[in-house]
Amino acid sequence: MRNHGNSGMLEVNFLIAGGGITGSSAALLLSRLKLDYLLLEREAQLGGHAKTHSLNGYVFDEGPHIYFGKDSRISEFLGAPQVDAFTNLAVVGNLWNGKLLNHPAHLDFKGIEDSEVIHQIAHDLLNQTMIAPFNYKEWLVNSLGIYIHDNFSEIYTQKYWRCSTEELGVDWVENRIHKPDEKLRSKIKQELARDNLAASNFTSNAHYLTKYHYDKSGFWNIFSNLGGQKFTCDEILNVDLDNRVVRTISREIKYKKLVSTIPLDNFMKMSISKDLNFFNNVRLSEKLECTSLLALNLVISTNLEIEHGFHWIYNYDDACMAARISFPDRFLTEDSSTRIFRIQLEFYWNKKREEIPTIDVEDSLAFLVQNGIVPPDSKILFHDFLTVPYANIIPTKDRAQQVEQIKLFLKNFDVELAGRYGGWEYLWSHDSSESGLKAVENCLS
Repeated sequence: MRNHGNSGMLEVNFLIAGGGITGSSAALLLSRLKLDYLLLEREAQLGGHAKTHSLNGYVFDEGPHIYFGKDSRISEFLGAPQVDAFTNLAVVGNLWNGKLLNHPAHLDFKGIEDSEVIHQIAHDLLNQTMIAPFNYKEWLVNSLGIYIHDNFSEIYTQKYWRCSTEELGVDWVENRIHKPDEKLRSKIKQELARDNLAASNFTSNAHYLTKYHYDKSGFWNIFSNLGGQKFTCDEILNVDLDNRVVRTISREIKYKKLVSTIPLDNFMKMSISKDLNFFNNVRLSEKLECTSLLALNLVISTNLEIEHGFHWIYNYDDACMAARISFPDRFLTEDSSTRIFRIQLEFYWNKKREEIPTIDVEDSLAFLVQNGIVPPDSKILFHDFLTVPYANIIPTKDRAQQVEQIKLFLKNFDVELAGRYGGWEYLWSHDSSESGLKAVENCLS
């Protein structure tokens, strides 16, 4: 890294834009390789979407972030514990028709209780079709049946993705949505023959996540190797692609390779180029959609126990717009005898289609009480709202093709895209870290 003559321009071999998990991972790799780099982060601290927030000393993340250590190599790189050391087991619930069901909700026949509904679901699960799906709706109907789609999946998709299931592609699904295998279908057939479906619960080991790790200081602190990265707090104003120059609030930086984790639509807005294909790619980026998050953080007191044991709950009830309700205190290993609990409700909106929702705090608490999610004597000690402009990219049917075209275009200007927002992909934490590492490897190659 050096200053360029008398112009005051800074020159770097590798410039990393954004200090979340992805950017910090890229910086850590370059540091270990003893290569020249500069990490830019506009906030005063690293962490990005993984950073922790405090409400009167009570810690909240941007959603129920926990680490389940899918890749041991990535865990070691991040300084996170290995999965064989995890002691926490995720307990996931669902609110549907006033009932708290185990996850996945459609397999908790005992909790559903309604025999007509149970038999309809069982029939659908036993009659899957192998037709290749064109969109998420077709995947759901083919894999789980029309009843589950209409009464569970479509409702939740509207809350979480702020669109219909028909608008989504299927490249993101992988193991994130449970699909019954032959072993489970055999069990359902057996209980159906015994006329015992109403007493059955097939949810055991049916969630993608079982063991996990969490740090009492918040999600970001799980990754001990990332927090100490050197970085420069500065905000990028524009990117001159043709000349490989980034202009920030305080300086100009000439780079040889740029790894961008900035949300892709924003990155294209702040970029300039005389290339004939530039504006076509800008228009492509404008078609990308994401949800924003309004998180309601509550600290409540109660003299009673919370009766259910769920760490977080998916909400299929239209009476409340919240997609998920989580209990951060339960992410920790140790039991707490306190009658003070942290609760977070997640409300999503799509800034391209709608205004930010207006949430009534007392109505939200009343909804939690009415549905047995918190005790009837619950009182709010503290509350605040946390707004996250980029929460989840929306995996529309055309997204992958659009992003790939933009990526190929930017490679001509020595720009590598990485991360959930930079690469506009549906990534978990270990995926985000690996995305940063791959971007560096691409730069080096």
